[in-house]
Amino acid sequence: MAVTAFDGGTIEDNGTVNLEDLSGIAPNVQISQMAMGRTPVMAVCMAVAVATLAAIALLEPGQLALAALLAVDSAMISGVVATNIGPLLNASVTPKIAATATGIVVGFGEIMGGAVAPALAGGIAEAHGIHTVPYVSPVAAALGLVVVLFGLKEPPRRAA
Repeated sequence: MAVTAFDGGTIEDNGTVNLEDLSGIAPNVQISQMAMGRTPVMAVCMAVAVATLAAIALLEPGQLALAALLAVDSAMISGVVATNIGPLLNASVTPKIAATATGIVVGFGEIMGGAVAPALAGGIAEAHGIHTVPYVSPVAAALGLVVVLFGLKEPPRRAA
């Protein structure tokens, strides 16, 4: 399997994964292409994200543990976003409308993450106290996991 690199070249899959192959590409995008499919990889990543966010909310970790949990969460969510916007989205639409579809998906995410989520968290904090805000993220991630598990249909793979 050959993956197109950002510089226009190709990365050949020889069965090994090294850092050079993964630079600029979320690792689980490559794993999802080679292994069990996109949707199961996204579901596992979302489940790990839910667990890390719940650990942050429930355990009140110290600075080092908080940084580690946030790094794991960020890696999982970044991989889900990259898989959704990259191979999954492009396999779901025709090449003619791929740019428009990508713009819609990215724009929706920017509006939800940049405007709706902070307003929602602020409203919850105002109504129930600031101590309730850390519980918003794991609940939102759990809703995302439900969407991935039950609302996401993986498109058939196109011939290369």
